[in-house]
Amino acid sequence: MNASEPKVSVVVPIYNMGKQLRTAIKHILNQTYGNLEIILVDDGSEDDTYRICTELAKSDSRVKCCRQKNMGSGPARNTGIDLCSGKYAYFPDADDVIDPSLIKTVSARMEETGSDIAVFGYKITYPGNPDRIVEKIDGVFDADSIRREYHKFYRFASPSGIQGAPWNKMFSLDVIKANAVRYPDLRRHQDEVFIMRYMRCAEKAVFIPNALYEYRTDSRERALSKFPKDYFDIVDRLRGYWMEYIYAFNPGNREMLDIICGEYLDRVTVALMMTFNKRFDYSPKQRYEALKDISERCMASFPDRNYKTGSVMYRLMKARAYPALYPVVYAAFKKYYG
Repeated sequence: MNASEPKVSVVVPIYNMGKQLRTAIKHILNQTYGNLEIILVDDGSEDDTYRICTELAKSDSRVKCCRQKNMGSGPARNTGIDLCSGKYAYFPDADDVIDPSLIKTVSARMEETGSDIAVFGYKITYPGNPDRIVEKIDGVFDADSIRREYHKFYRFASPSGIQGAPWNKMFSLDVIKANAVRYPDLRRHQDEVFIMRYMRCAEKAVFIPNALYEYRTDSRERALSKFPKDYFDIVDRLRGYWMEYIYAFNPGNREMLDIICGEYLDRVTVALMMTFNKRFDYSPKQRYEALKDISERCMASFPDRNYKTGSVMYRLMKARAYPALYPVVYAAFKKYYG
C-alpha cells in the first residue's frame, strides 16, 4: 500500500448472495489500488451470505462486514457510509464487473483536479443482445455551472450524464458527511435521489471517458420480480424529489422541467404496465381500478399542466378515458415484458 494514496471506502450492499459472493467480490479485492476498505453490508439475507462475509473479513484485513434487517440497498448503503473512514466513497453493485484499475484511475483524477465527484464510462451487457459501451466526455466542470444547465448533465447514458446509478461515480466522503447526504428509503430509484442530493452540495466534477465498469442487466423475469406493488407511490415520491432538488437548481430552466415531466410520465407508464404483472394477481376489475387510481393521482400531481407530448397514455389519462387506456397499457406490457 502506498501511504500517499488517499483511502477509498467501497460500500457493497448484499442480499442472498451466498452462492456467488466469493466470485462476485473478487473484482473489488483484485483492484490495483492499495489503500482500500471494503464494507460489506448484509441486508437481512436469508442464506449463508453473512457467514461468508465474516470469512472474507477474517482472510483480508481490508474487508469489514455488518448486517441489518432487510430494508433495501439504499438504507444498506447508509449503514456502510456510517462505517466509512476513507476520503472517497464508491458504491458498486456486488454482481457486476469492475476493471482492476478503476479505483486507482478514478481516485487519481479526483486528486489531480480537486474534484469532489467523478463520473466515468461503463459497459452494459444484455442477455442475448450485443453489449453497449457508454463513454463519458473528458473534462472538469464547476458544479454551479452544471446545476444551472442540469438538462445537459441529467441523462444517465449521455456522454455528460450524471443522474442514474452510483456505480459509475466516486464521491467525497467529506461532502457526504458534512451535508448528511443519504439514500432515501425507497425500494426503487433510491440511487437517483442520492445523486440529486449530492449534486446540490458538490463543487467540482471530473468526467473520465474510460468504460471501467460492466453492468449486467437482468432478464425480463428478474426485472419484473423487482417491482413492488406500490411502485407508483415510489414514482410519485421521486417526482417530489425531482422538484425539490433538480428543478430547484434553476427554476427558470424550461428544458429541465420538460425532462422531469417526460421522466415522470415514463415511470408512470411503467407503473401502469405493472398492473399486468402476474405477481400481483389483479382481477380485471381490480386492475381497472388500479389504472384509474394511478391515472388520477398522476394528473393531480403532474409537474406541468401545459406539458406537450405525443404519448397516447398521457392523452387518455388526461381525458379520463380509462376503458380505452386499459388495452393500450396491456399492449405496452406485452411489447416490453412479453
